[in-house]
Amino acid sequence: MKTTVLLFITALTVSATYSAEPFPNANFQDGTFTNWKTEGNAFAAPAEKFNERRQRNIKLPAGIKFLANSYVGKKGERALGTVTSEPFELKGKYLTFEFATDRLQRPGTLAVNLIIAGKIVRQAFPPKAGKDCKLRKAAFDIQDLQKKKAQLQIFDRQQLQGGWIIAGNFQVEDEPGTEMVIRPDNPNVERVKTTRKIKCVKRYLNIPAVKQHSDDVVKLIVDGRVVQEIQMAVARKGEKSQFWQFIDLDLWKGKKATVEFDGWSSFPDPIETFTLNDEILGFDNDLTKGDRPQLRFTVLQGWNNDVNGTVYYDGEYHLFYQHDPSRNGRTGSNMHWGHAVSKDLVHWKHLPIALGVTRKRGQNYSGSAIVDKKNVSGLQKGKEKPILAFYTRRYPSTFLGWPFDVQSSHQCIAYSNDRGRTWTHVEKPVVPQVTLKNRDPKVFYHEESKRWLMAFFNDHSGYDFYSSENLLNWKKESTVKGFNECPDMFKLQVDQDPKNENWLLVNGNGEYALGDFDGKEFNIKFRSRVVHGSFHATQTFANAPDGTKRRVQMAWFRTTVWGGMPFTQRFTLPIELTLRTTKDGVRLFAEHAREMNALRKESKTFSGKKFGAESVVIAKKIDWVLIDVEIEIDPGKAEKIDLQVRDIKYQFDAQQGKFTGASLKNFIVGQTKDGKYTLRIILDNGSQDTVVNYGEVYTMAPGPNNIAKPLLTCSATGGEASISALKVHHLKSIWEK
Repeated sequence: MKTTVLLFITALTVSATYSAEPFPNANFQDGTFTNWKTEGNAFAAPAEKFNERRQRNIKLPAGIKFLANSYVGKKGERALGTVTSEPFELKGKYLTFEFATDRLQRPGTLAVNLIIAGKIVRQAFPPKAGKDCKLRKAAFDIQDLQKKKAQLQIFDRQQLQGGWIIAGNFQVEDEPGTEMVIRPDNPNVERVKTTRKIKCVKRYLNIPAVKQHSDDVVKLIVDGRVVQEIQMAVARKGEKSQFWQFIDLDLWKGKKATVEFDGWSSFPDPIETFTLNDEILGFDNDLTKGDRPQLRFTVLQGWNNDVNGTVYYDGEYHLFYQHDPSRNGRTGSNMHWGHAVSKDLVHWKHLPIALGVTRKRGQNYSGSAIVDKKNVSGLQKGKEKPILAFYTRRYPSTFLGWPFDVQSSHQCIAYSNDRGRTWTHVEKPVVPQVTLKNRDPKVFYHEESKRWLMAFFNDHSGYDFYSSENLLNWKKESTVKGFNECPDMFKLQVDQDPKNENWLLVNGNGEYALGDFDGKEFNIKFRSRVVHGSFHATQTFANAPDGTKRRVQMAWFRTTVWGGMPFTQRFTLPIELTLRTTKDGVRLFAEHAREMNALRKESKTFSGKKFGAESVVIAKKIDWVLIDVEIEIDPGKAEKIDLQVRDIKYQFDAQQGKFTGASLKNFIVGQTKDGKYTLRIILDNGSQDTVVNYGEVYTMAPGPNNIAKPLLTCSATGGEASISALKVHHLKSIWEK
């Protein structure tokens, strides 16, 4: 009986707590936004049912018939807008409400705001709820704001990655009834645009950053030109920076510059938190340390995918690439064009971002670059020949909730008159959108017709060909089916004969087609593949001094880098492509580019050795991590030959003419002219590249490189075989100075 009385008293105490609506129709009782004003295309009408699959756990609070919901019709979570109340007088201690979202949002982009005289004085962000998406209660402490005129605002500006907010049940109460209490000293996040003058006296401008949705734009302006644009997430008041974003100032050393910030911040001047330093902060500036690859190019930090705009100009090979400089990147999101140059295809120098991202212009998807030697575009200013980058401009500036969900997609130009160091965008597209997914323009010169040609993916499993005489005005010529993404097209000599050249059209996955091309249509004669493994978006260097004798190819090495590195992807080694005549006809061969030989610093040669069914260690462990191994195998009378180079296993089936190893299984191969097999294997940190029979097959794969294991172990079945030659080269790191 005593327990019953105590419970009854407690119930009476709770029921006596003061609670009231802050103003008429604060909770949309009549099913309309009376006393509220909507802007944008979100919040079409108060919602009483929640049918979207991620909102199905939302239950209306007791006594509440409607809630505001920014998820609207076909627009879904792409809808943006606000709903703001008429001014009302603040009374009581706490203004409480319930809200929800299911998506991690950048604080400020989804919010409930309390506004006085046009200024946000309290702000709450709905916590990510995931699958269990239920309403959460929050409370504004308004005890210091009594009798002031205020407005409530439900706010959805979450464009990046999509997003929605549900809010309602606004009440004035004596107690908050929740741990989520927003007090006067809680920072508010608002849209801020500000500038600050600096002098480029240090190498880097370091910017505190977080791994969230990149919705802030930082620009560097020198001599009245925007020379850097980075879309990122700048750390806010109360946020601990997770890494330091940077702008390399080396090109503008000693110059005066303006830094501009346009984004969301809890600081009135977020540029105050930027700092000038001689090194990148929070980052090991020694690239020879850790698990970073030492033989292949990698970005300093952030995400990369497709190789873009590979071109040679006046002693420099230019490598551009899809790049999200933040550490929260993924394919197709926040795509800048990163940039590096090399004099030898091996040692690379990182340069500042070439093509930046802004909310207005959108992303820079994949493409190509050419040198306009005759200035047919009329874009040259000064002595240097203009380099033109052709890219796909995708809007908006990142993915929303769905892959390749875009509003527009055009083929566009940016150009440089200073050897690729700074770039100017031509705002008008040169090929306006054909389909929403058309992308990846490859531009090349067709000598026979004296015209420039462009091939790009047309969204229907094929490439469209366009032609132009001035690089600015283009007309469609034809379509070739059966190809997907990132085209590359060029001519190669057969057997180094300048009088015998063939056209090649290369697919995004590295598959190639030989055929005839008259400047309008490509007719396929033969189709095959020579390079295999975890790679994508192959591109070759245009305008290179080799002409049509060879073509050097690089691609995105589509693997994840572990070990706490500040980047997540990597690129292939430079691969040398040539056409040779075989017993089956003309075929493409792929080898390590000859420039890789310059990394050799010492070598060891091992004498030949026979082996049979019993496993034999041909060469014991060598404590060189970075190695280039050349092996010649005489199959003798063996039916199958098994080799293991450290962690990598290979097999030649001499009877069936098949090769298995790394990323390949039972791949048809022949033998060299003297009846042997050859392997050339380059081992890097976390990867291997293998060439079979001087370029008949090229395969790459991620994997360990354990120096504690024997260098080479062999066995054979059905008879004896032998290693007729074995040479190991110790390689230098490409990052060594």
